[in-house]
Amino acid sequence: MVGSPSTFKDQFDFIKAFITWLKALVARLVAERQVAETKVTGATVSPRQTVVGQQHPIPADEAERKLSEARAAEEEATSVFEARVRAHREDDTAPKLAIDRLCETYALDDNERRIVLVLLVPCVHPTLSEQVFGELAQGFFSSGICVAMLAALLDPQDICETVEHRRYFERTPKMVEAGLVVVEHIRSEVCPCDLWDADVKISAKGFRLLTGQHEADE
Repeated sequence: MVGSPSTFKDQFDFIKAFITWLKALVARLVAERQVAETKVTGATVSPRQTVVGQQHPIPADEAERKLSEARAAEEEATSVFEARVRAHREDDTAPKLAIDRLCETYALDDNERRIVLVLLVPCVHPTLSEQVFGELAQGFFSSGICVAMLAALLDPQDICETVEHRRYFERTPKMVEAGLVVVEHIRSEVCPCDLWDADVKISAKGFRLLTGQHEADE
């Protein structure tokens, strides 16, 4: 990274930077899924999981190469984004980030912080979700952002973390109780697996607070 990291001009500059980092995370998750598919098929990923525009499966060695590149790109994107966040927080003249104010007010942890920011993406522009999530979204039975997709974006390291992440959406989640997000149970919750297909959206209140339009104590 060349030169000192710059602070964010405003809340929307921060959101733009977050989306840039998010794209790198999604690219790595997609690459990991493609590599996992090669291990299942023994040779290549299935056609349904090929990159948009490609008409052929990806060979196993190419999938591994893409994963290596995606990991390096994500590492660089994370370094740049986190450096800017630190620089902004350390600058006494820079306005407080809306997401920091929100997390302090409602005691949100790092995973909840990521969730509300991810849910902001579809509100920025109608086509942005496709640009950001693209192929990753094809693996889930939802036209929007569902619990299963959010759980994947929390990047759990094992099955225990995956199960633990359910707490952010079931019963009375902190984000729902605070009126920041809405979990739409599109199926009956008689079976625990139904939760994964539930769509999750940011509320009007959450959107206003994340874009800095209102103070969090309103």
